[in-house]
Amino acid sequence: MGLRWLLKRFGVFPNDYYNYLKDRKAAYRKRKERLLNCITETYHERKGVPGYRLMSALLKNKGIRISPTTCRKYMNCELKLFSVTRRHRPGYCKGAAHKVFENILKRQFTVPLPDKFWCADFTYIPLSDGSMRYNCTIIDLYDRSVIASVSGRNKMYPKIKKYGIIETRKKAEQEKK
Repeated sequence: MGLRWLLKRFGVFPNDYYNYLKDRKAAYRKRKERLLNCITETYHERKGVPGYRLMSALLKNKGIRISPTTCRKYMNCELKLFSVTRRHRPGYCKGAAHKVFENILKRQFTVPLPDKFWCADFTYIPLSDGSMRYNCTIIDLYDRSVIASVSGRNKMYPKIKKYGIIETRKKAEQEKK
């Protein structure tokens, strides 16, 4: 009985048998393993932010040339590594103005006396868990110094704007006394 008969009996193709004997894919598997390790290390160094496009560019900087398609296959299918995606801001819809105040400054931001005009700025910073961190700061336009600043973190951020400005104003008035 010959080898071909035996391979046919077990349902093994001859080229599979000869590839197994010569272990032709050993170098490929070794290179792929090094590449997967490099992808994993780079992914965790960057705290999970890069997707497959950025990852292929980062690997190119390290001297490893890989197509974005192959990088996507390795990252998403084999390693189950996905990029951190941020939610898109909703589109702006112009609506009616809530309160329109008189334009006292008329874009003249140089003031001759201290404590004559104060300006407030309210900033929202979205966090990764979906909540918002806010910062309300009041400055004096005379010397651009910060009079009071209040920051916090709250999931009910639409109401915070009103109370945050009131709280910052109270703090500014206390510090000026």
